[in-house]
Amino acid sequence: MIQLIQRIASKYKVGLHPSVQKASVSEHFFTSDKLGNLEDNNKKDGYEKILRNEKMIIEKLSAKRVTKSRQHYIQLNFPTTYEAILQIGIAEDYSMGYSTISGFRASYTGAFSWFHLLNNEETALKIFPFCYMDATQIFHERNTPEAASSKMEYYYQQFKQYGGCFIPIFHNQFLSEQNNFAEWRRIYADFCLRRL
Repeated sequence: MIQLIQRIASKYKVGLHPSVQKASVSEHFFTSDKLGNLEDNNKKDGYEKILRNEKMIIEKLSAKRVTKSRQHYIQLNFPTTYEAILQIGIAEDYSMGYSTISGFRASYTGAFSWFHLLNNEETALKIFPFCYMDATQIFHERNTPEAASSKMEYYYQQFKQYGGCFIPIFHNQFLSEQNNFAEWRRIYADFCLRRL
């Protein structure tokens, strides 16, 4: 895994995809001597501590500063998640979307600064909304690859009409060489060839 992370980081931008483990489970690994003394256990509690340690691991292994994140399973807890990622130095987050349906969760296609309602202030955290995810098509909307392709095209046209960022999410397992995902791999490739 270390070699894979280093190989990817040598060619591409890297970001944080935080785990969903509880602090009690994570503390043992994240403070392991294998990666050096990453964080004093007395400095931070809970989620922020886990995020900080995971970020430090990725930065150490990739030899790059990490400033982007997307929450695993799109788990957002407002305002806690955004407060925590701001505290650890994340500048951009790509979690603003639905996990069970397609669409623009923020009703906006462009990136925007997160406004902290409780503090009544605009923050430095930039939110990049996504509108389409392959896992949503497969597991929640139960679309065929053809129907999913049409839906992706619809959201792409919305982006073209209104501007902003078109951010679909694709998971590597659905782009693999496994026979049962061949059609999903094909629609992704076709879309990229036509639109990129």
